[in-house]
Amino acid sequence: MTTTSERYSQIWTPWGTSQTVEQLAPGLVEVTTASHGGIRVDPRLNQHIHHAWQDRAGWYEEDAEWAFVVLTFPNRFPGKRVIEAHRVAKDWYPDQYEQVFRTTLLDDESYIRRQERSRAAAAAAV
Repeated sequence: MTTTSERYSQIWTPWGTSQTVEQLAPGLVEVTTASHGGIRVDPRLNQHIHHAWQDRAGWYEEDAEWAFVVLTFPNRFPGKRVIEAHRVAKDWYPDQYEQVFRTTLLDDESYIRRQERSRAAAAAAV
């Protein structure tokens, strides 16, 4: 999917007033601010995001939570972005990923799990 050229005026975001606002798809708007950004999901669509990673206000930050939106609506995003969303969700939200996709990740599939394993090994060595 390509980004539409439709633009909006400035809006309030959890990260401050928007500098850019761009519609990704109907009901999905990407925003940037001076300090951060993310995706705003309209309430009708937000109810479809799994409760394990749903933000009740419909704001998903740009570092990792954006992956929740992409994985919920994969047909609205390019395939490469969907693949990246799986990687990001596995790395940073492995418990929620397992719950949503009803799967079990190997420790090596998740950055967080690798870190937990490394800390546990270090603690056991003391």
